[in-house]
Amino acid sequence: MTWSSYYFVGVDVLDVQHRRLFDIMDELDVSMKKGQASEVSGKLLQELLEYTREHFSTEEAMMLKSKFPGFAKHRNLHAELTGQVKEYLAREGMGDGAAPSELLGFLRDWLIEHIQKEDRAFGEWLNAHRVS
Repeated sequence: MTWSSYYFVGVDVLDVQHRRLFDIMDELDVSMKKGQASEVSGKLLQELLEYTREHFSTEEAMMLKSKFPGFAKHRNLHAELTGQVKEYLAREGMGDGAAPSELLGFLRDWLIEHIQKEDRAFGEWLNAHRVS
């Protein structure tokens, strides 16, 4: 996944965090292509989970502070993703070599969809209401 302005949501802190998520996924992809996935996937998957939690916490705090009307739905989407990532981590921890590759594909699709639809709508709402 290559980061581009196409993924900007118009809120600096969120755009920086989204870019970092892309970078972690890219690191995982590169390690898998080099045949190093088993050596680094657990570390990268854990980093991805922790950073995702941090990012979701940032978004949700901004939503609460700004009284974003879509907060409950957005938080539920975050909870669903976190649960699915935990499942992939558990599989990887049990030696399922396919888990990192499957997770990468799943996250790529989820993140692109989520940023372009949900996060962009939140960014537009924040900017329209002049909330930072």
